[in-house]
Amino acid sequence: MKFKTLKILAATAVLAGSMQTVSAKVKTVEKFTTVTESATIVAIDQINKRVTLKGPEGNTQTVTIDPSNVYLANVKIGQQVTATYGVDIKAELRKPTKAEEAEPFVMEVSGGTNNNINDPAASIGATIHVVATIVAVDKDAGTVTLEGPNGRTLTVDIENPKIAKHLKVGKTVIIDYTNRLILKLDPPTS
Repeated sequence: MKFKTLKILAATAVLAGSMQTVSAKVKTVEKFTTVTESATIVAIDQINKRVTLKGPEGNTQTVTIDPSNVYLANVKIGQQVTATYGVDIKAELRKPTKAEEAEPFVMEVSGGTNNNINDPAASIGATIHVVATIVAVDKDAGTVTLEGPNGRTLTVDIENPKIAKHLKVGKTVIIDYTNRLILKLDPPTS
C-alpha cells in the first residue's frame, strides 16, 4: 500500500489550502483528501486473520481483519482488494487551551468490519489531536517545520503563500488529523 503517499498527503495538507480567519486571533486550515488504490492478496493467515497485500509499486503490507468477518474465509491469493484512504486535517494557528497544554497528544483508534460482502471487509481509523510549535519558517523554500510534544519535527510545504505571513517561529499550531482506511474485497473470480 502507498503509506508513503499517505504521509505526503498528510504533511502537505497540514498547511495547504486557504487560511481563513475564524476570529481575530485564530487562523484555520482544513483539507480533506482521499486516495483509492488496488492491491493484490499475496498471503493469507486464516488463524490470525491476517492478509498480506501487495500494492501497485510492489510494496507489501499485512493487515488484520476482524475475526467476526465471515467473508475472509472466501478470499484467495491473487484476489484484488480496493483500499480507500481518507485523510482529514484541520490545523489552527492559536494558543493551546489549558486542557491541550496538559495533554498535548491524544490519539483515538477505531475499527470495524461487516459480514455483508457488498460492504467493506474492514476499516480502521485514527484521530490524532496534537499541539505543535513552529520551529522554522523558510519563505524561500515555502516550508515550515513543526515540532510536536515528543520533540519530533516535520517539515511541510506551504501550498498557499498567503498564509506564510501568519507563520512565525514560536507560534503554536493545533492539529486534528483523522485518517481512515477502508478495505473492500472484490468478489472471488471463480
